[in-house]
Amino acid sequence: MSEQTLQAIHDAVQAHFREIDGDNAVLTDWFVAFAGMCSDDAADSGISHLRGYCASDSSPFAVLGVAQLGVLSLQDDLSFTDDDDDDE
Repeated sequence: MSEQTLQAIHDAVQAHFREIDGDNAVLTDWFVAFAGMCSDDAADSGISHLRGYCASDSSPFAVLGVAQLGVLSLQDDLSFTDDDDDDE
């Protein structure tokens, strides 16, 4: 991924972070995963699937940690219990 694209992703995440936590917030580590597909005559199904990620240039262990925390947050958000039902 180009340096310009990585910088644009960093800037967008930093702006979001500052909207939530104020102007003094500093983004240190980030991780973005993506997936896609495209037509591919060479593939048995006619479709090729791709996946990838981009991340900050901080410590790989810090990036792994924030990625794992992100997955845990997503799993928590997708978990439904009876306590989560506000309609009753």
